[in-house]
Amino acid sequence: MHYYDCLVTDLSSLWDFPGDETNDAYHHKIVEVYGVDVSDIESGILVEIFRRISETGKFGETAL
Repeated sequence: MHYYDCLVTDLSSLWDFPGDETNDAYHHKIVEVYGVDVSDIESGILVEIFRRISETGKFGETAL
């Protein structure tokens, strides 16, 4: 999925994506790609996750 093909709102979260009962797989992938641990963001709200990644300066380093 390309990011132009989706809508992210203030309340969009990892929980909106079907999968396991936890977000552990997403957390591991974020660490793998961006080197940022977001596992403490229990809400899974994407804006909070993006903010954390952005604060580290790692958003522009990796193409998805």
